[in-house]
Amino acid sequence: MLSSEPSATPTGDLAGRLDKCETEMAKIAVDLSVDVYEGTFNGDNVRPDQLGFYLTEDDAALTAKVTGKFCDICAVAFRGTTLDGSDWASNFDLDPAPLLPCSTCATTEGFFGAYNFAHREKVEDDARNCVAECSTCKLVLTGHSQGGAIATIAAIALKDLNPYVYTYGAPGSLSNGCKPFIKSAQWFRFIHSNLNFADLLGYDPIPTTATGTLVGREYYISSEDNTAAAYTGTDVHRDNLPYNPDAHSIAGYKTTLDNFGDNIETDGWANGSPCTEDWECKSGNCDGCTLGLYCECEA
Repeated sequence: MLSSEPSATPTGDLAGRLDKCETEMAKIAVDLSVDVYEGTFNGDNVRPDQLGFYLTEDDAALTAKVTGKFCDICAVAFRGTTLDGSDWASNFDLDPAPLLPCSTCATTEGFFGAYNFAHREKVEDDARNCVAECSTCKLVLTGHSQGGAIATIAAIALKDLNPYVYTYGAPGSLSNGCKPFIKSAQWFRFIHSNLNFADLLGYDPIPTTATGTLVGREYYISSEDNTAAAYTGTDVHRDNLPYNPDAHSIAGYKTTLDNFGDNIETDGWANGSPCTEDWECKSGNCDGCTLGLYCECEA
């Protein structure tokens, strides 16, 4: 896993603050990520804004045109890993797979195989046709876990459409050679945390478990704080935090994001919120520890 040292983002820095459109896109994207994972989208289960739902045994993608309150989007959501054994195995096929000619931009064979599924051409056609027919729409590519990794590959394939990318608990999937083709300001990477069985804060482990560079704007969100996200910076990644596998749940991501208002503030968690390190707190002080284990943001 490739990781960069975090930037020295000062407490209260709003450089990574999400505006109303970016916040709305984050909420729509996580909603679509839930739907593509859970749904079959046939008959009465079709979304009113749905363009297409494409399904194979292991892979699925949902395309939609969504009219929002603050912005309109054309969206593609990719399904994450299912319980199927072959689907899980694809996450560990780490042989390199080139993405662009005359370039060192690459992903892994496993992730590329998930993107290059039987309906890839239809999915890309939906995205291109939607953007062509809606001059004000932004293209959003999204997914949870493996679905987020696939969304980043799609962003390279559809780079001419200037996409926004929203991922939730996604592993790194791209090589450093892809960075020249990425607009980091339009890539949003969310990592969730919640309390475990011992009431200790733990973090989604998946974003650090696969080979690849992690790019874009990184935000830590907590089920215990709906006031703000903890913003790490752009093209950097916080590592070595305690894991909680339950924090990987797509339902947890959706619930936490739905609890935010029209803007996601990024100046850190409020006093009294569970924390692990100072940078997570609005005050810049993670203290108040009980037996050196449970800590809270304090003034």
